[in-house]
Amino acid sequence: MGKLTFDQGISPFQDSQYLTRLRNALIHYVPEWITNFSEINEVELHKFEGMLKGKFNLNPITGAGNPFYPDKCLGHGCAEWAVKSSIKFVDEFFEKLSTTPIFDHMIEQLKTK
Repeated sequence: MGKLTFDQGISPFQDSQYLTRLRNALIHYVPEWITNFSEINEVELHKFEGMLKGKFNLNPITGAGNPFYPDKCLGHGCAEWAVKSSIKFVDEFFEKLSTTPIFDHMIEQLKTK
C-alpha cells in the first residue's frame, strides 16, 4: 500500500506549518527584540513577515510605523486565513484517505464572516 503524502513545499502543508509556528509563538511567548532597521539601515524583516506577508489582509487599524508582527499581522485577516488554511489542510488530508471530513456536516458554521 503506497503512502499518500503532502507536498511540503506548497499549500496546504506549508501554510499549516506557518500557522503552527504562529500559534506556538503566541502560546509559548518568549520576549524578543524587534528592530525596524539593521546597522546598515536596511529594513530587517521579522521572521513572520517573510512567511506570512501577502497571505491575508493586514490589520487595518495599524499605521505605517507599526511592525508587521504582532501589530499588522494579528487581526481578522490573519484569523480568516488561519481558519481557511486549517480547513484546506484537513480537507486534503481526508481526501488522501478517500473519506469525508468529520466536520463536513457543520462546514457552514466554520465561516469567519
